[in-house]
Amino acid sequence: MSLKKVSQEKSNTVFKKLDIIVYAIIIAVIVFAFVLTFVLSSKSPLNLIEVYCDDNLVMTYSFSQDSFVYTQGYENEFKVNKEGDCYIVEFIHNDSENVFQIDTNRKEIKMIDANCSTSKDCKSMQISSPNDLIVCVPNKVIIKAVGEDKIKDPIIG
Repeated sequence: MSLKKVSQEKSNTVFKKLDIIVYAIIIAVIVFAFVLTFVLSSKSPLNLIEVYCDDNLVMTYSFSQDSFVYTQGYENEFKVNKEGDCYIVEFIHNDSENVFQIDTNRKEIKMIDANCSTSKDCKSMQISSPNDLIVCVPNKVIIKAVGEDKIKDPIIG
């Protein structure tokens, strides 16, 4: 093989050193952008808990104000007991009963009990991040965690 042929074969390699360096830099920039986005994405702290029944908002709990607000007509369907840093909330509506715990210190909600056939599944449900849900389908109950950025008044125009 001639010297000319060897140098031509070397120049026809799939990746040259410069190409590999450029590709490595591009991959590093992409990885850095993803890591930076993940680190800097601020999760808004949990601020509210909303309880829905039959698609109606029936109760709201505010961590910042440490207060419960009930929708008119549902006030007598809730029993709330304070145990240390936690509230044990019992919601009885028609024939359904859901019991959940609100940990005010850790800002977590945990389903403790439900009187439906799937209650053993519900007992393991725990949420602590905005937009997380606990759903009890047979009892038509949804417990939703809401962050501070979702509380702002809507702009109507």
